[in-house]
Amino acid sequence: MQQLLTAQYELIKGARGALFAYCETIKPADLCTPVAEFNNSSVADLLVHNINTYISWINNFGLERNTSFYKTTDVKSLGEIRELFERVNVLVA
Repeated sequence: MQQLLTAQYELIKGARGALFAYCETIKPADLCTPVAEFNNSSVADLLVHNINTYISWINNFGLERNTSFYKTTDVKSLGEIRELFERVNVLVA
């Protein structure tokens, strides 16, 4: 079971890498620009929400730890988002 879960998460990281590659092709300001179709959230907001979901389910619920969430207003760049996902990768491992 552990091997299956590890393999599945590697696929998730690969998909995330493709998303990051795309995000590198857009203007940095566009990453944080609200999009009406996303309920006026930005791409960065949605990525930080995803990070916070990992923290909620794995760390706070699964491991019964109490870790605070990241605020979307504190994240300003794709580089910062990548760093936060690296922390998520450690948490998942």
